[in-house]
Amino acid sequence: MPLLAVQAESTFTTAINWQSRALMSLLNWAEQYHDAANILAYQFDYAPPGPPEGFGSFHSAEIPYVFGQLDAGDRQYSGADKALSELLQNQWLAFIKSGKDKVTAGDDWPALASGQLLVVGKKGNASTEPVLSKEKIQLFEEASAAGGTLGMFSAEVFH
Repeated sequence: MPLLAVQAESTFTTAINWQSRALMSLLNWAEQYHDAANILAYQFDYAPPGPPEGFGSFHSAEIPYVFGQLDAGDRQYSGADKALSELLQNQWLAFIKSGKDKVTAGDDWPALASGQLLVVGKKGNASTEPVLSKEKIQLFEEASAAGGTLGMFSAEVFH
């Protein structure tokens, strides 16, 4: 790998966290290989109650909420958790029934091509937000032009 590319990769890796890299990879994948106008994405940032404390949200944390299975485990879910579960179930069911981006009365679940996604926030609210800021997208583009990778791992790891 040329020195410029190694320097770009190092600066790029330091400036961008893994979540941003994953989101940019999602945007890149959608634009290159699929019709991004027909792809819907969401981000679940809500931290369920229980151990490990302070861990935050994690991969698959939304599953009990989406399928209404809050009573199935050992976590002590609150009324707010149950309301969030109902909201998510309604959104997914509306999408399944319609196959369109209207998920609840009057709410839009934006196509990924818009640069937006549905975010379930830390407070259990759902809103539409940019996938990444314009500044982060520009940083990805500059790093890629300088030889950096858009994947979650540096190419050096595999050599």
